[in-house]
Amino acid sequence: MKRFLAITLVLIFLVAGGVMALWMRSYRSADGLARTLRSKLPPVASPSLEKSSRPVRVDGSNLDALTYRFYSRRGFQAAWMNSRVPGPQAGALLEAVRHAGEEGLDPADYPINPIQDSLRQVSGSFWSRYSSSEQLVDLDILLTKTFLLYASDLSTGRVRPQEVSPVWHVEQDPVDLVALLGATLKTRRMAEVLTEVSPPHLGYVGLKAALARYAGIAAGGGWPIVPEGPVLRVGERGPRVRILRQRLTRSGDLASEGSMEEPYDPELTQAVRHFQERHGLEDTGMVEPETLAELNLPVEKRMKQIILNMERWRWIPRDLGRRYLLVNIPGYDLKVVEEEDRVVMEMRIIVGRTFTPTPIFNDQITYLFFHPTWNIPQKIAAEEILPAVQKDPDYLGERNIRVFDGFREDAQEIDPATVDWSQVDPERFPYALRQDPGPKNPLGRVKFGLPNPFDIYLHDTPAGHLFQRAERGFSHGCIRVEEPGDLAGYLLKDHAGWSRERVLEAFGNREPQIVKLDRPFPVHILYWTAWVEEDGTIQFREDIYGFDQRLQASLGKSRQFLRVRQASDKARDDRNALSQAAREATGSDLKGLDHRFGQKKLEGIQRLG
Repeated sequence: MKRFLAITLVLIFLVAGGVMALWMRSYRSADGLARTLRSKLPPVASPSLEKSSRPVRVDGSNLDALTYRFYSRRGFQAAWMNSRVPGPQAGALLEAVRHAGEEGLDPADYPINPIQDSLRQVSGSFWSRYSSSEQLVDLDILLTKTFLLYASDLSTGRVRPQEVSPVWHVEQDPVDLVALLGATLKTRRMAEVLTEVSPPHLGYVGLKAALARYAGIAAGGGWPIVPEGPVLRVGERGPRVRILRQRLTRSGDLASEGSMEEPYDPELTQAVRHFQERHGLEDTGMVEPETLAELNLPVEKRMKQIILNMERWRWIPRDLGRRYLLVNIPGYDLKVVEEEDRVVMEMRIIVGRTFTPTPIFNDQITYLFFHPTWNIPQKIAAEEILPAVQKDPDYLGERNIRVFDGFREDAQEIDPATVDWSQVDPERFPYALRQDPGPKNPLGRVKFGLPNPFDIYLHDTPAGHLFQRAERGFSHGCIRVEEPGDLAGYLLKDHAGWSRERVLEAFGNREPQIVKLDRPFPVHILYWTAWVEEDGTIQFREDIYGFDQRLQASLGKSRQFLRVRQASDKARDDRNALSQAAREATGSDLKGLDHRFGQKKLEGIQRLG
């Protein structure tokens, strides 16, 4: 009888174990995960996702909507699980996000610790095979949201350009993040894809390398501060000269510190000049107050400046064209770039003043206008020319400025002597002013026309002496070029009948002439306060329009929409709070209650608004 009872009990346990195994398998089946996923992802609409032709930047308003779209396209099947445990792509994503700092992004923006802890919970031991559907689904959703956020940050940036400046009008390329994630999980190329979605431009790659180098300098303690004092120049000796050598060696401007007793020699002078050139300063070779201030900026501030400009690279098209013209406003610089990012021409430029800034946009030069007339903008006519005419009646005639009764094609010319300029209201300026070609025309001998809504173009200038200034923000917004003949010759070199000699002839004959380009030439007017030259030299410039400061403020805002906590963290907080309250009330440690709360396992990832 006892033997029969024992056999019966064994059979009961075997059957129960089999039933339990079948139940667990069913519970953790793909259908079970799908049901749990569907229950956790109610349909979410996002107006920003309706315009699919525009870039989607992940933020609190559309992260849930993108996540729902991703899972709905795959029938709410789990995306990151392989045989009911997280596949290798989960670890690959975690590894990529851990290195977000190398891309100029903040790892703290992404839920690294919750992902790491959850992966350990569901795949760290034998018993992890019996993790609940809710645990697996919470992790799956968290990984999906993290990919969408990180890929968006890498490809189109954290900040919308218009939040930083209303004059930024560069169009970005759209990225289908949902399709990208699906393809990435299918091809299992997580690391490669996340590298590919970041900007492909050498300018971005160069800044990334510079950031790594400056991070190394920071890790080594930064560079020394050069004490204030008199101007340092050739022949000087002493502690300040020794520290200056150390400072320039750390930043790579000087090959080696040399002897501690070496004076301020020609080699050090050249190193100072190199530093000054890299920072847009007058290259005197002497350490004056302005140079000293730049020398003593901490390396961490330079790293922030690099990061801000890496963000801006994410705001521009991935394909700038086979050949293009690149204008950098803070650098007061224009480059003509050909294939493989080769710079074939470079010149100084003059840009808009701080209160009449040059807008940031991309367009195409479609024509050249030799000896152009200038249709004076109404704002300039009313605010600048009218007061000058009221003081000097000969002002218009001396500058070949004509007056018309409007901007119509059939507008009638008016004799300026018949106008009582003292009675003209600048708020309702009724005339159109047009300046004929000549030595006093501010457009000079050629205008490079690029049709745009801002009425901005490139042109020559009679005020060539201004190009010798270090800071060149003098215009009303248009861009004056130092070598208009070279630029015109380049743009017309493939144009039938336009040799270099003919271009020079067109400059000299003073006859107005419009030449339409056979192929419009792309122009990108951008804003870099830090960039890397072809030879690897890192350049820094003053933030003339204040965009860096505004961008830094935007990047510093807390990102609440993917802040997550594990339920075990919440349990620990509750446990500590209850224990403290109990101690205050009764003097007891309430160890039993403390133990009960400590036994809680991971209950899921909670999303906090």
